Amino acid sequence: MYFIELKEDVKIMDERKVLIIDGEFYVSEKIKTLLEEQGCQVDIARGGLAGINAIYRQRPVIVFVDSSIKDIPNYQVCKLLKNNTEYKDLPIAIVGDAKKEGLNIFSIRDIGVDYIDISEDLDRINQHLKHIIDKHKEDFVLSERFRCIDDLNRIIYDISCHYNHIKRLDAKELNSLFEHMIEKITSILDTEIGSLMLVNEESQHLYIKAAKGLEEDIKSKTTVKIDEGISGYIINKEKPILVSDIEKDLRFSRTNNNRYYTKSFLSASLNFGKIRGVINVNNKSNKKPFNETDLTLMGLLINNLHFTLRNTDLFNKLEKKNKQVERLNSDRDIFAEINKLLDRELNEAKIACQVNKILSSDLDYKQTINAVIELIESSVDYHFCGLLILDTIQEAELIVSIKYPASEYDLASFKSKVVDTYYQLLGYNILLERILLNRTGPATLVKERNENNVLNSFYALPLNIKEKNLGLLALSHSRQDAFNPDEKKLISIIAEQSVIAINNAVLHKKIKSLSITDGLSGLYCYRFFQERLDDELVRARRYQEPLGLIMMDIDGFKQVNDAWGHQTGDRVLKQIAKILKEMCREVDIISRYGGEEFAVILPETNIEGTFYLAERIRKAIKNFEFTSLSSDETIKLTVSCGVASFPDSAKDKEKLIKKADDALYKAKNEGKDKT
Repeated sequence: MYFIELKEDVKIMDERKVLIIDGEFYVSEKIKTLLEEQGCQVDIARGGLAGINAIYRQRPVIVFVDSSIKDIPNYQVCKLLKNNTEYKDLPIAIVGDAKKEGLNIFSIRDIGVDYIDISEDLDRINQHLKHIIDKHKEDFVLSERFRCIDDLNRIIYDISCHYNHIKRLDAKELNSLFEHMIEKITSILDTEIGSLMLVNEESQHLYIKAAKGLEEDIKSKTTVKIDEGISGYIINKEKPILVSDIEKDLRFSRTNNNRYYTKSFLSASLNFGKIRGVINVNNKSNKKPFNETDLTLMGLLINNLHFTLRNTDLFNKLEKKNKQVERLNSDRDIFAEINKLLDRELNEAKIACQVNKILSSDLDYKQTINAVIELIESSVDYHFCGLLILDTIQEAELIVSIKYPASEYDLASFKSKVVDTYYQLLGYNILLERILLNRTGPATLVKERNENNVLNSFYALPLNIKEKNLGLLALSHSRQDAFNPDEKKLISIIAEQSVIAINNAVLHKKIKSLSITDGLSGLYCYRFFQERLDDELVRARRYQEPLGLIMMDIDGFKQVNDAWGHQTGDRVLKQIAKILKEMCREVDIISRYGGEEFAVILPETNIEGTFYLAERIRKAIKNFEFTSLSSDETIKLTVSCGVASFPDSAKDKEKLIKKADDALYKAKNEGKDKT
């Protein structure tokens, strides 16, 4: 039965599942024990074909490929997986002897594959393995979470079918599903304590149906009246809540308070249709309190569960309609009418299915937007399709798909119409920061203006989730009355269903941005600078192109903090970051190197071009009038810059940074305000 199968999955998730595709070198004999010592569960497949089949069946979180496999070349195994959208982000490392086999290490790493030299001593190999595992540590966690979410969706589906009398479960099976449900939720949120409380509608009390980390006595005796306590409060709320300090929150019960070693607490309501419940979690495994990221993850998880429940109801309704059609097939007119209705509902169900697939897939922001636009393109004919996505309340970007040839004038007209429509619908003026052409070939934008107005038909809908607006979905066509009522309904369904996926993608984009950017300046952080410099040097060597580097330091910045305060100092750093963004190209990588020091990586730029840009930046900052927060007093600042380039100044990363750093300190010693 289903509840028995889930127990095996729980065991699997306790370890990092790793696959070794073994060949004639028998690399498994060297690295299997080393991997197990680092907490990995290791499986071995003999040969490339067996290895690919094992990946499809077992879904490991990292793969090590013996370079000596014969049935399918190691490089082809890697290319096959990297070209597959489902496995393109799977971490892979080739293990072999590059000198003996003549392997091209750069071509291997260029397709996103790591390399381990098996001819080195065990300590060195172990260091490589640890580096690769640490590098992909987040992949392990994400893979585990996505598998848990997939399992959780199946559990919710079975529970929903039970309460809708589609599939009857006995008490043991149902209780097991609830227990596995809370097990999966606590695993995704990485907590040691969790509970699912259900409402008894007659007594208007909540009782614990399933729990993890609670004693049986507490589970059996705990009841909460609706509108009392945290659980009684959240049951009628749509959004989850984060209680930062349970000792200060009057809604929290003081009973058995000593079982919590953190003061924070997450709680969310869950509606099963005919029954209602509350999910509570506490005690993160890392002993840290919950934060806004945890609250966001809880919200995304609950949204996903509700989405699964809605889809279950939709498919069940569709199944009932199909049964009705079978009983009415003697009357052709009625059959045709119902069939038409079913076609519409089937289309809606397909859309819901596709959106749910987007939701449950590990897609980044750009991939999610592409998937939503592809869904619209397959459902409705249009000339222009635009997704206006808000960055902030007043700033936005417009992603445009052009299906038929159009001119720059047509694109500008569509952009203006979208911005005006947003103002009419939402009442806000927005600053459109950028227009991105999505899935548009070079022949689509033409010089000649379109004979027919591409705005002859225009339809737009706001993208709202709860009370929050994410932007606007807009479509236009050169044909009059291009969007009939059925198509408009289809567009509204796509907008309504896709908004959760878009919201998740926007949040994912923001979280990813926070991990690689400096919180104050908005520039890339030191760690990301180091990673990108490695990548750009590899690219520069491969294509034999120059690479420039600017190191810049603000002269006398300490005096700014001492004279006008740290808030003014922070403001100066933000203004300099803005100047750097305006002066540099989109391909340039600008980072805050530390304190008042900045670094800029310039692809395809020689030493002369690097020096020229550094001088322009220096003069722009010198001529800029910085202002104090406490007064209208003008602050004048200068910067010193050091430049270096690959391969003229240095041929590796450390020497390149040192050359630019030495040049910077030379500028400082020679009077500052100099490159």
